[in-house]
This record gives sequence, structure tokens and C-alpha cells, in this order.
Amino acid sequence: MAEQRAELITIRGARQHNLRGLDLDIPKGRLTVISGVSGSGKSSLAFDTLYAEGQRAYVESLSTYARQFLEQLERPDVDSIDGIQPAIAIRQHNPVRSSRSTVGTATEVYDYLRLLFARLGEVHCLECGNRVHPDSPDSASLDALAAFGEGARVAVLFPVRTTATLPFDDLAQRLVAQGYLRALDGKEPRSLEDAWPDPPGAGARIEVVADRLKLGESARIRLTEAIESAFHAGEGDAAVLDLDRGVRLDFNDRYECSVDARHYEAPTPQLFSFNNPQGACPACNGFGQRLEFDERRILPDLDKSLAAGAIRVWASESWKAEQKLLVEFCARRGIPVDRPVRKLSTAQRALLLETVDDEAFMGVLPWLEHMREHPERESHRFFVRRYLGRVQCRVCAGSRLRDEARAVRLGGDRGLDIAALCAMGLPGLEDFLARLDLESSQQARAGDILEE
Repeated sequence: MAEQRAELITIRGARQHNLRGLDLDIPKGRLTVISGVSGSGKSSLAFDTLYAEGQRAYVESLSTYARQFLEQLERPDVDSIDGIQPAIAIRQHNPVRSSRSTVGTATEVYDYLRLLFARLGEVHCLECGNRVHPDSPDSASLDALAAFGEGARVAVLFPVRTTATLPFDDLAQRLVAQGYLRALDGKEPRSLEDAWPDPPGAGARIEVVADRLKLGESARIRLTEAIESAFHAGEGDAAVLDLDRGVRLDFNDRYECSVDARHYEAPTPQLFSFNNPQGACPACNGFGQRLEFDERRILPDLDKSLAAGAIRVWASESWKAEQKLLVEFCARRGIPVDRPVRKLSTAQRALLLETVDDEAFMGVLPWLEHMREHPERESHRFFVRRYLGRVQCRVCAGSRLRDEARAVRLGGDRGLDIAALCAMGLPGLEDFLARLDLESSQQARAGDILEE
């Protein structure tokens, strides 16, 4: 009998809150579920009786010094509890405090991804796909040496501009005072201390010579220092000109595509946060959805044809003039009006919805947008609201991030951006990270992030 009692938690005469002299035996080593209607005393039994007594008995077994750091609960209103053990109570709460929150942000997995992309991500141009990286004095000097070869006579240049308040003569005096004595006049260096016969006017770009030298391994440090000075004086722009052949290499310390001249931002953790203005899509403010005209409401029945009123907006008698313009437009563009909309091509449906450059016809979306912005009567306001809905942001495709963040890839030229990784399941993400081929320097920059 004693052994049987040792396997039970025995409660006698529990009267905590709305319990009424409850007697109960709970087996140990098993999962016990307490169920009942609201107000029947489930929480009073589980938390205010069992947990309170287990926690109180445990705290009383500790020293007086240790007790001051632990929560002490009052003794529950019960005749006796035998077989109780130290107790742990797990409270349920909702950690999501924002409509922007996701599983990734709530579990902090996304925070680790942001750090990983900031440290190892490579920027690729969204237009041409080329890798975009800033030039440094070291990399620029190596490129110049490889392009022109040893023994080439070169000039390191940086650009400045004259202004209405800073004409060429004053600019030349300032440059001379800073130690820069020559600038290019055409393709030939000319002294800034002498008067120029045809000085540049306001707004003209002037190439100032930071240094002239003959390339070689022994002059490598001098070339690097000259390019560094040119970057500083030229606000991030510099060039190396081969004086004999007239060939030049342009460099800048910005994330700027050399083909498309499109500017990108340096990868930082903030750039990949849709809760931060620096990273959030400017169109949807980082929500991934916008209140826009919903195609599903405009074309609710894809099995209907255009002639049968598939475009619900113009299906009523009130808009028969717009329906007539639609049929005429389809005839001009070769879009069949007797075929179900489902069978139309993506390009044909896009013409119906988005056309703005036709002289006689306006697509459904711009037509609705015009009516929303310029309603001719009050009823038009209520009319357009029927077709509004929460739809995926067309700018960021639901990724919630700005273009500059989606230009950063992990894993080389065929790598993925952070939005693509977040669209994966956890097994796919784990497999992708495990297959990353990192150099030793990249592993050092990543630190413990991959392990976490």
C-alpha cells in the first residue's frame, strides 16, 4: 500500500478558489490532462494548488539566502498534499507583438540570416547580373598593374568640378595650396600654376593629377597611396591613366555597377530588416501586402469569356460604353472575346488589366485608379471599394524588402537572396547553409553564425 502511494500525488480537501473539498490521486510518470468547462477550477487545481505547493516546498528546503532570489507563493487552501515534487509551470503567451512578425523573427533565425548576409553577402546588379563591389586602393593598384604592365607611365587622377561660386582660377589656387600641381587639359597634363588659354567654365569636370609614376613592383606602395589620396580628394572616384597609350581605368569606392551605373547599398544587418526603413520595401512599408485592386475580384469567374462579361467591373448596363471599347480594343490587338479568360495568355490578360498607352482604351486597373482619384459622383467611391483587397505587393513580390536588399546573394554567382532563403522550409535552409563553400577568410568573417 505504501509503495502504491509513493507512485501517486495525493490531494485531500482542496478548497483553493472555486474548488470545493476536492479529493484526487494523480499518478506520477504519466501525462495527466485536466479538462473542464470555464470556471470549473482547472487553473486553481493545476497552478494555485499543485504548482504552488510544489514550488513552496522546494523553496523552503533552500537556505534563507537563496530564498530571497526566488518567487515564494502562498500555501494553498488544502487539507493535505502527499508525494508532491519540485514543480515547473510553463505559461502560454503570444510572443508576436507586431503584424510584421514571422516565424523567422520570433525564433531569431532571421536575425542570424541578416548577420550572415551582412558579413558574407555579395551584391549583384539587378539589371545585368554582374557582381558589384567597391574598389579599394589595394585592389585598384593590382588592377592597374595587371592592365598596363610594369614600366608603363601612368597618372593617378581624381575629378573635381568648378561652380558658379568657385571658378577655375580660384579652384586651381586651392588645389595648388593642397599640393596638387597638375590637371588634364584634354589628354595632356598641364600646370595649375600657369594661366590656361581656355579655362573650363562653371560646372566643368576637371581631372586633377594626384601623382605620376612608372609602374613596377617597387612602386606598388606609392601607387596604392596615390589612389587612396585620389579617392579621398575625388569623393570616392579615381582613375589611372596610361600616358603613352591614352587608356584609362576608372575606379570608385561605392557599390555601383560598372555597366548600368546603378547604385547599391553596402550590406548591413539593417538593410535586410523589413522592420527598418533602410530595408523595408518603400511601396508596402515592409508588410508584403498592399490595399490595391484585386484581380480576383475584377475577374471572379475565369471560365467566362470577355463577351459574356468576365470583367465584372464593366458587366452591368451602366458601363456598356466601356464594354464596347473593350471589345474594339480586343479586335485591334487580336484578343479573342469568345474564349474563356482562363485560356488567354498572360500577356493578353496583362493588356486587359494594365494598358495605358492606347488612344481609345484604358486597362481595368488604371481605369479604376482614375475613378478612385477623380470620382465624378459619391457612388463611384463605393463602387471602386468593391474591387479593393489585400494583395501581394507587386514591387517586392511579397518579400517585404527593398530592391537593394534583394540584390545581395549568398553562395556566389548562383547563390540566393535572403527572400529566397526565407521562402524555404527549415530542412531546405539547413541543406543550403551546409553546402556553402566558404574560403578561410569568409569562415573567419562568419564566426559562429553558421553554427548557431
